[in-house]
Amino acid sequence: MSRLHDELARIADHAPDVDLTERVLRGARRRRAAFASAAVVTAAAVTIVAMITLTVIGAGPKAAPMTGAPVASPGRGELPVKGVGPAAYAYYDWCGDELASGTARLHGRDCLQWKLVTRTGERYRVPEARSAHAGKTDDDYMLNAPPMRISADGRKIAYYSEKDRRFAVRDLESGVILLAPPVVADPDIRRNAAQIALSADGRYLAVSVTDVLNTLTDLETGDVAEIPAGWTVHNVGAGGGPVVVGDTGRLGLFAGGEVTPFAGRAWHTPGPASPDGTAIAYLSRAYPENGGSTDPADLDAEIATVDAVTGEARTGVRLRDAPEDLLPLSLGPWLNPTEVTMLARELDARPAKGEGNVLGFDTYAIDVTTGRTRKLHTYSFPAWAGGLVLPGF
Repeated sequence: MSRLHDELARIADHAPDVDLTERVLRGARRRRAAFASAAVVTAAAVTIVAMITLTVIGAGPKAAPMTGAPVASPGRGELPVKGVGPAAYAYYDWCGDELASGTARLHGRDCLQWKLVTRTGERYRVPEARSAHAGKTDDDYMLNAPPMRISADGRKIAYYSEKDRRFAVRDLESGVILLAPPVVADPDIRRNAAQIALSADGRYLAVSVTDVLNTLTDLETGDVAEIPAGWTVHNVGAGGGPVVVGDTGRLGLFAGGEVTPFAGRAWHTPGPASPDGTAIAYLSRAYPENGGSTDPADLDAEIATVDAVTGEARTGVRLRDAPEDLLPLSLGPWLNPTEVTMLARELDARPAKGEGNVLGFDTYAIDVTTGRTRKLHTYSFPAWAGGLVLPGF
């Protein structure tokens, strides 16, 4: 795991992180103590795990993966067709502008595309991925982008291919692209919330588009599993499991076509399985012991774990040494057997003041046994709003 820690350190030398507009922040302030806001931000921001068998995946219809899908010769600054090293992060921004309704000027701007940065510092635009767009209308200042994900090893990326009208997973080294079924029209992407989850090995892709589809696909065999209505996949482990799903008030494990909810109260922001594959960490809120208040403003942040097979509670401790206004966005890879990484930001935080519009986000390590929280790195990039994705988050 020290190797993973070294990689995170290397990423920190040149990085940004995940999307928040002022409108989202205003909503987050109203819900600042509720971790539900973290789930909302993750979905709006366009924010991994080991135990389901291929017989379960095979319960659905077969996909028709595209192997070696052709990609047009890249233009200047675009992602090469193949031969690209592992990704350190991907992001999009608002060209550094604070855009207002009616003045978005979105079309034809390279800065509104997803960009990918490799571990060795190369930076490429990814025009094959659906670019950022302005909500339901071109004048709406709520800029969004279909989600992108990066496999834990940085070797594969998942995104919505506007040309193919399907979600795709691309191997950066070989250039091979696999497409997940079914076709999803671009208007559906614009109108509905889209979420995707890429397994740690890049083989399994879960896609959820509100009122359109909710599936988990094995991209190597083409087998598809339907996720039960009301649940959305948050994380998929290497080899296809465990599969962590959630609805508006619960988390659970998906296997055999069914969902087993986690024991206990409603939880949010799940992460991948522990290095030994036995536990899943998630963030939640714990009610204070003094007086039993149920006011969200009185809740304390908690890091908890459950059994990766049964969903039964294992540990739960309050966070220590974390900033008061911390807004967690997602959990990522484990650094060691007891520490899991977290991507977060402070409400209203604007690092690098005086340098124009700059978004800043941080990664932390959380010890699941003690709750101790330590800051790892700060990621920032010029923008008024935008989004960033780290491998394995």
